[in-house]
Amino acid sequence: MGGNAVCITDHKKPSFWGSSCHQMAAIILRVKDTQTGQAIDNTTVEEFVAIQQTVMKPVYPKFKIGANIGYGWRGAKLSSDLPGEKRDFYKKMMSGMVWDGSFHYYFNDIYGVGLLYSSYYANNSIYAQLEATGETGMLYSKDIITFIGPAFVMRTATND
Repeated sequence: MGGNAVCITDHKKPSFWGSSCHQMAAIILRVKDTQTGQAIDNTTVEEFVAIQQTVMKPVYPKFKIGANIGYGWRGAKLSSDLPGEKRDFYKKMMSGMVWDGSFHYYFNDIYGVGLLYSSYYANNSIYAQLEATGETGMLYSKDIITFIGPAFVMRTATND
């Protein structure tokens, strides 16, 4: 802009519910002497108002699409009545792979709504015997737990 002095006209401090950045508006001036503040060519401050610039704040996207994969576990407690072999079988069923995806729409820089999808998958097998018939064989179990639901989301900028 060619200036050598800045006059801050507005300052918004970071806040918990707003931006995490300082936001400022300023008038950029060219001055001859920083001691007296006399502008070059006797230009007045009012003439420099036309070049007033607001400090750039981040431009956030309106939409966010996300996908994740990882390892998850179920937090329920097992019954103490389960015998050792069955307890081990169910313990192995309490951890497995998790896939999830999300779509968010933000109606301003902070708040938005979205849709979430999550799926948990675990499997295990055990050699078992039917009590009623005495028949034996391998028992296979596959657990798939799926969640689809709405979300209310908030975001904030972080300083790098």
